[in-house]
Amino acid sequence: MGAGHSDSISYTISSGDPNGYFAIGVSSGLIRTSIPLDHESHPVVILDVQASSGSPPAYSSTKVKITISDINDNTPTFPTSSESILVPENTEIGSVIYTVHADDQDSGANGQVQFDIVSNEDRTFSIDRTSGKLRVIGSLSYETLPRYDLKIVAKDSGAPQLSSTFTLIIHIQDESDNAPIFETLTYRVEVKEGTAVNTRFLQVRALSQDSRDSHITYHLRTDGDSANFGILSESGWLYVKSALDRENKDLFSLTVVASSSEGDQRKTGTAMVRVCITDENDNAPKLSEDQYFFTIQENMPPSSPIGRILATDRDHGINSKLTYRLFPAHSSFQIDSLTGNSLVSLLYASLVIHVNSN
Repeated sequence: MGAGHSDSISYTISSGDPNGYFAIGVSSGLIRTSIPLDHESHPVVILDVQASSGSPPAYSSTKVKITISDINDNTPTFPTSSESILVPENTEIGSVIYTVHADDQDSGANGQVQFDIVSNEDRTFSIDRTSGKLRVIGSLSYETLPRYDLKIVAKDSGAPQLSSTFTLIIHIQDESDNAPIFETLTYRVEVKEGTAVNTRFLQVRALSQDSRDSHITYHLRTDGDSANFGILSESGWLYVKSALDRENKDLFSLTVVASSSEGDQRKTGTAMVRVCITDENDNAPKLSEDQYFFTIQENMPPSSPIGRILATDRDHGINSKLTYRLFPAHSSFQIDSLTGNSLVSLLYASLVIHVNSN
């Protein structure tokens, strides 16, 4: 460091903080937070701090390692709030019929998840608290109780303890003689949002167990999510009946019923169809403010941060990743293309910021 008094030293964060978590006092060297910190995204930040003094300036630099400790600020998260499954009524006691999954982004005990069933009055099912495996521990009967709605809670081990709930709808499949049987109990299919109405996307097929060829027809059970979809009764083709928007709902559970008739007897079999709606890049980025106003001091060192531009995009995955740029480009200012942090170069000016969705 060149000769000079401490009050003539200027400090800047030269690198190591692309998200703009920290700012440094230009004359004091005091490091402070500029936006909320997130242990899950960046548990450690290593700043490159530069000091300059004199004219012409002399420079020195050092590294500052900041460890961001975890707090229990994330609840356990299920992939979806509810799901439906089919279980044959002759399922053996002790059989695993489903495995519950939940993630918690916290670390250590804050991220350790355990499961419990909170609605299981007749104790027909049990769940392994650690693995989430759901077992049958009581007899099943379609005639006695054709449907169970199990509420399952996931709790972390933090303090305070956080939790979330999940509903598993269990349909009991009738094992009566000669009822139609589907090729699989659960179909899974992906459909793009914006798919045109009347587009076919999946054909289901059931077989008659009767020795004689029985005519099978199909329909959707009118509960749950059936309003957005239809099925051709003779062929089993599922089709889109109304517009789909992933941002409003991204998962649908349908129950398909296959019916066969012999004389006066009508026999039915069922299967579940899980429809996952995939994302289209149909939402423009939205800035948190229509206009941003920043006040800066004159003679600020180059690359000093002056503020942050924030934007969001309701799309998912790569469609929601944003980049920032100044339009038109300005010689006095620059913006971090990934974080939206604005940096000063020479002067204050009025700028237009464009945000692009990848």
